[in-house]
Amino acid sequence: MKNTVYLLLFFFGALTLTSNRTGRTTMTGQGVSGAPGENGQTCGSFGCHSDGVFDPNVVISLLNDVGEEVTSYLPNQSYTVNLKINHTGAPAGYGFQIVSLLDSDETGINTFSNLTNLMQEVMVSDRQYVEQRNIIPNDLIKLAWTAPEAGSGPISFYGIGNAVNGNGNSSGDGAKSGTLKITEDLMSSNTTLQNKELSIFPNPAAAFINIYSAEKVKAVSIFNLQGRLVLHNTNSNTKINIQELNSGIYFLQALFENNQITHKRIIVSN
Repeated sequence: MKNTVYLLLFFFGALTLTSNRTGRTTMTGQGVSGAPGENGQTCGSFGCHSDGVFDPNVVISLLNDVGEEVTSYLPNQSYTVNLKINHTGAPAGYGFQIVSLLDSDETGINTFSNLTNLMQEVMVSDRQYVEQRNIIPNDLIKLAWTAPEAGSGPISFYGIGNAVNGNGNSSGDGAKSGTLKITEDLMSSNTTLQNKELSIFPNPAAAFINIYSAEKVKAVSIFNLQGRLVLHNTNSNTKINIQELNSGIYFLQALFENNQITHKRIIVSN
């Protein structure tokens, strides 16, 4: 009987230790990266990893194939996403979670790949969350990621990092979230159509613009001068309502049925 009690205590102790080392979304089925659609939930809001002396700070960056940090992506290209957990003191290890979403509709891009054996992916609400499988020894986490197709517009990474003391529970740990917004390189496509194949009228315009092209338009995106997506239309309607836009200069990107893209500068005057 005594041996049975010891075995049960060992089993539940091991289970508790494992549950505090593996990712929160694997345990609960809920995203906790701080991304939209998670109801503001993070590791801290569950009552775990919310205190401690490590004072973590999460910095997310996107690197191209030669290791340069970039602020815009080329469609369908491969990148490295770095999640750095800056901290004070000497944590025993680290945990994390990250997700990448389209800004236009907050859907998952879901292209993280080549995960190490200390990482795992969890699909929640059609979003790919990547998090630790066990305590990670390094405060710099590197992930392979592929950019979405042309015409996707700006995207955002949402991540959270934990600095932990390794005591098997959440006491004395610290957690912090971070975000990174990346624009699409509007002039990057090798299959961009000549501007003469797309006509916009009127331009300047106050209420509506009409788009004319020999090719069928699949989607229209409009960006402000800071590269932020301000309008996205996927109903193949060539008459676009711009009444909600402030007066100024914008860039229109048209995505065609053959996945070619072209760009035009438009002026809104209202």
